[in-house]
Amino acid sequence: MKTPENSFEVHGLVVNTVDVGERDRLLSLLTAERGLLTVYANGARLLKNRYLTTTQLFCYGRFFLRDAKGRYTLQDVTLEESFYGLRADIGRAALGSYVCEVTTYTGTETPDADLLRLVLNTLYAVSRGMYDLSLVKAAFEFRMAAVLGFMPDLSACSLCGDTEGEFIFDLSEGTMLCRRCRDSLAGREMAGEDTTEHSIVILTPGVRAAVSYVMTAQPERLFSFRLDGEDLPAFSRAAEEYLMWHTDHRFATLAFYHQVV
Repeated sequence: MKTPENSFEVHGLVVNTVDVGERDRLLSLLTAERGLLTVYANGARLLKNRYLTTTQLFCYGRFFLRDAKGRYTLQDVTLEESFYGLRADIGRAALGSYVCEVTTYTGTETPDADLLRLVLNTLYAVSRGMYDLSLVKAAFEFRMAAVLGFMPDLSACSLCGDTEGEFIFDLSEGTMLCRRCRDSLAGREMAGEDTTEHSIVILTPGVRAAVSYVMTAQPERLFSFRLDGEDLPAFSRAAEEYLMWHTDHRFATLAFYHQVV
């Protein structure tokens, strides 16, 4: 499609919508080329408007926008994926909405193809029911934290350098302590018992391996691992608290997800 002056094309995903008046819709559009954009869709809520379904939450495609001094309006859209499976199950829909809310809250107008790929891969896995929802959610949360610049250091105990055994994970610092150092005075001072300065969880070898995996895995292999027994709920708790700590935000869709799943 040939774009007129002041218009451009982006590949984008609708991560939030707000109704405006009785006929229009305001979109938060995560794009590979320009980051998170706010886009005005005139008449998109009208029943006969061709953009009624293509501007809904979770819709991904090619969006043609007009830039009027930093105010973006929708000119056309070619839908490529609607993630229909997210609408067929309340648990999947809740997790998809949470992923989109996190993205909307943390997104900026900075080109980030990796972020878009992470969100798309997560929504794809959720919509197809390919993996346990809690595993997908936790992997997304840890990877999102890394994208935001909060990569934890799980290579060794931050005090003595030990690399084997069970550790305490300091969520606020993104570091870990071995049991021996945790029981020392210095360790207790570094990782207080869930104070306002520190939040800690137990880091078993299985959970530690899972965190390390999702931080470095290829995007298409992000969810290709397993956790057994108590490791999965521990991994899930660590991921959620780690992201919440570093975004310093409580997401409304997260509470709904926990109600329905």
